[in-house]
Amino acid sequence: MKAKILTIVLLFLLVASNASALIAANFIDKNNNQVGVLIVEKGETAVFEATLYSALGKGHENINILLVDIEGNVIKTILENQQTSRSEYFKLEINTNDLEEGEYDLWIDATDKSGDGVREETKILTLVVRDPSKNTPPVFTSPEGYNFEINEGQLLEIKFNVFDSDSVGIELQTPVEGANLYVEANKASLIWTPDFNIVQHPETEKTFAFTVSATDIYGATTYKTVNVKVIDVNRNPVLSVYPENIEELAGKTIELTVIASDEDNDQITVTVDNSNFEVIDNKYIWRTKLSDAGINPYIVTFTASDNFGGTAYASSMIKLTSAISENQLPVASFTYPSEAFVGEEVTFDASSSIDQDGEIIRYEWETGDGNTLFSKIVNYIYTIKGQFTIKLTVTDDNGATSTIEKIINIITRGENQTPLANAGSDQTVEIGTAVTLDGSASSDPNGDELSYSWTQLTGKTVSLTDSTAESPRFMANELGIYIFELVVTDEEGLQSTPDTVSITVLEDVITPPVETTAADIHKFTISSAYVREQDDILMVFAKIRNRGNNQEIVEITATLLPTGQSFTKRTTLGIKENSYEVFYLNKPESTENNIVKLEVTNRRDSDVYYLPLEV
Repeated sequence: MKAKILTIVLLFLLVASNASALIAANFIDKNNNQVGVLIVEKGETAVFEATLYSALGKGHENINILLVDIEGNVIKTILENQQTSRSEYFKLEINTNDLEEGEYDLWIDATDKSGDGVREETKILTLVVRDPSKNTPPVFTSPEGYNFEINEGQLLEIKFNVFDSDSVGIELQTPVEGANLYVEANKASLIWTPDFNIVQHPETEKTFAFTVSATDIYGATTYKTVNVKVIDVNRNPVLSVYPENIEELAGKTIELTVIASDEDNDQITVTVDNSNFEVIDNKYIWRTKLSDAGINPYIVTFTASDNFGGTAYASSMIKLTSAISENQLPVASFTYPSEAFVGEEVTFDASSSIDQDGEIIRYEWETGDGNTLFSKIVNYIYTIKGQFTIKLTVTDDNGATSTIEKIINIITRGENQTPLANAGSDQTVEIGTAVTLDGSASSDPNGDELSYSWTQLTGKTVSLTDSTAESPRFMANELGIYIFELVVTDEEGLQSTPDTVSITVLEDVITPPVETTAADIHKFTISSAYVREQDDILMVFAKIRNRGNNQEIVEITATLLPTGQSFTKRTTLGIKENSYEVFYLNKPESTENNIVKLEVTNRRDSDVYYLPLEV
């Protein structure tokens, strides 16, 4: 090929010009199509046509049409130094009887003498002569090019067409993963979609050579090689965060799980736009403070970046609420006789219902037999026997409501009455204590002897000495709250409504000193108190004893000294011992020399207790 190019340059030197082309030439195939490559059998006539254009109609000189072999040797001279006086059209024929099988070039050379200068141009056509009496290798007529370029993930299709008078087998000689060659009657298609990871970073491109062979039935083989350059496509990382939405009390710890991956196996860097987060054991942790509830919601955005410009984003919305809501719901509660006679007046008393941050303005009673009453304390007479559900709904001054339901049993006089179960007072004990449950206050209106049945409802399972005894015992060997239910049954098999008792097991119980003269002074005393830490919050527990003969509404305040931070709540104290009240305070940076002051008051009487801060 180099010899042929050199000969072309030596014989036909082109003079540069901005003028239009001098020569238009093509072979004419059997279907009368114009082609640049013509394949004929030996002995057939090859027909070509050429048009020579003259700029000013002055014609051409030195027109040469030569047939040369692949070595550049002149085989036939069709026209030599021909001259024209104007633009000229030629249609000529080449007899191939005396040509050997092979490939030839038809050179058409002309010089335009129009205008002020001289311009020379050459047109080259290709003629392929096949000898049916000889077996020659197949010829690839397409693709014409040798170099292709695609992106990762892009579909590539290269069509190979083969000329041969015989049947031809086409094969891919250099297989590449994922590439397939589909063959059909002397033609084939190479189909390939390069995987996104075929070019590995930091490479930006990679070239693959595909060689296709064409073999006829006599074993003659021709090869065609094409080069495919694959350009790297960087894919963005994939990022997710869980949970996507969080609503939590301020002071709690927020934990987010962030998962990042990259299909190109690039190194990923994850950042977060909230500096409160720290990474612990692949978790993003935010230890919130009570003051964080002032800004809502927090949109926390994570960004994943690779080293090649790819990015991904994921967000989580966090809403932090105050430990105490703006309006706390009221608590519905009432006292009543669980059993009464037909025609007997019964009293429903909702005085024990409370609203810690306001007042209850409406009481609505549904008696269960179709009637509705409105007052804190109501009297009512049932006219028929049966069990009725009493429903109390209370509404506070902010429109919030609370509902409670209880069942009353209405009987006729002379009937067996339902026994009353009493599981005893709630207890708070130290771990390792032997706890005695007390059902001795249970009773039967008819004076029947009672049988007892205790069932554990919550807490780590313990073994009662005898679940059918009046006062069974168990060992409190685990911290927690244990709730037991007591049901009593009379001699006729009538069972009571269940009653429950709560046993709180702590590591240690701090009990204020026993008062001497204070018992005669204070109606309310703080009988037990302790402090627990939860994240950045101090939880203060206080149990109040009511020494009076009726329920009382009181205010209880926990104040952290010397900072002065305080928490106040209103509650209704039952007679004697009450359950623990809980107060929330921000934990100071240092707890040394801090004291929690607890004060209970009902405006007529008060009690103060000082609790050293040891958490």
